[in-house]
Amino acid sequence: MNEETPILKQAPAKTNSGEKKPVGLIVTVIILSVAVVAVGVVLAIILTTTQGNKPSSVDKPDEETVVIDKEPNEEKVPEEHIRGNRNSKVLVVEYADPQCPGCASMMPRMDAIYEKYKDKVAFTYRHYPLNYHRNAMSAAIAIESAGLQGYFWEMLSTVFENQDDWENLSGTKLTDKYVELFKTASKSKGDVDEFKANLKNSKLEKKINNDKSKGVDDKVSATPTIIVNGEQVDFMSDRSVETQIKEMIEEALDEE
Repeated sequence: MNEETPILKQAPAKTNSGEKKPVGLIVTVIILSVAVVAVGVVLAIILTTTQGNKPSSVDKPDEETVVIDKEPNEEKVPEEHIRGNRNSKVLVVEYADPQCPGCASMMPRMDAIYEKYKDKVAFTYRHYPLNYHRNAMSAAIAIESAGLQGYFWEMLSTVFENQDDWENLSGTKLTDKYVELFKTASKSKGDVDEFKANLKNSKLEKKINNDKSKGVDDKVSATPTIIVNGEQVDFMSDRSVETQIKEMIEEALDEE
């Protein structure tokens, strides 16, 4: 009996002590669970807010693009850039790449031929950017962007004349250089903000690709390529390119 009494007295103590410990653990677990849930709710709210903000930040450039497309500029994107006598039956077509050194050297020579025949002949320029010239497409877009404000030919000449200054640039430095060239071409009369905005105008790249497709149809294999009423000038000939162009123009005019 003496041995049983301590045992009976100790049993409740162990039981009570055992019951208290699980209760404390449960309370702790509940508190932690509530805290986790609260953190989860806060994170969910933050994520929802962040996701809600993303479309607005993405929408801003889209809205700018839409504004560009809704502006009259879209209607001003021409099928062809023509100078000279638009009613002439003689058409001189030049396919060129703005980053092509040979095209740059050809530009002033073509300008001289234009001055000689501008009252009798129509002249057009078509883009043919070569894939291995990394800045050829962006330069062509810059030329077209200036063209939306009426400075196509001025920008074309300026880009060619300053080819060494931009052909190896990239990023913001390249964009800044295009802006500088646009100011020069427009004699600071052009709208710089509009020019920069239209550098992202997909309509311009589409126009350039259309020019290149025409070049493929015209069997362009190198730049520059000059075509007078459907006949290509032979750059491999012993006779100068200028001489050939003038003779082809004169012959075409005689046939009118």
